[in-house]
Amino acid sequence: MREFTGHLTMKNTSFIFLFAFAALLASSCVASRMAPTATPTAAGAQHSADVPQDTLPETFKADFLEHLRRGEMLFSFFSNPWTFIYHEDNRDEGSTDGQRANLAKADIDKTIQIRVKNDGCGWACMFDDMKAEPKEYDLYFNLREQVPDWESFEITDSDKEGVVYIQDGASRSLVLHYGSDNRITTMEYRSEDPG
Repeated sequence: MREFTGHLTMKNTSFIFLFAFAALLASSCVASRMAPTATPTAAGAQHSADVPQDTLPETFKADFLEHLRRGEMLFSFFSNPWTFIYHEDNRDEGSTDGQRANLAKADIDKTIQIRVKNDGCGWACMFDDMKAEPKEYDLYFNLREQVPDWESFEITDSDKEGVVYIQDGASRSLVLHYGSDNRITTMEYRSEDPG
């Protein structure tokens, strides 16, 4: 075997770099063709890894509901990060809405500070002089403090893929949006004043 005694020139270096880049590109193409692009479900349907399954496993729903009822930690059901959406409709005070993104999964078991806006215009306020001025304020939300006075716990799948509803049988509900790993990516708390 002959020993290399030549000098590396800019032209030789560029060629070596180009050859190494082409080899790397070719190996990543082969790897992506060999990697599975979908996972089979129990029904035999194929779902992309980025798309949630049609329904959460029943064990996930039952476990989440049981943890919620008992006031136990919920962080293991959540994605990291996740988004919290708050909506309350009150006949006198109007609609109060807010959203907070990039929460750590452990935040579900703590009090969450969220900036909300209230429109001051409830549906029972028929006359302008009954309406209040819109306002913004910080709301402190703790799910464990909300749940104990729920009348019941009903869980249903939505017609939207990746969404589950938990209702208290009256006017309050949780809307859970989940990802392909069956972890909650967004939780909505909704309280509607039925009148």
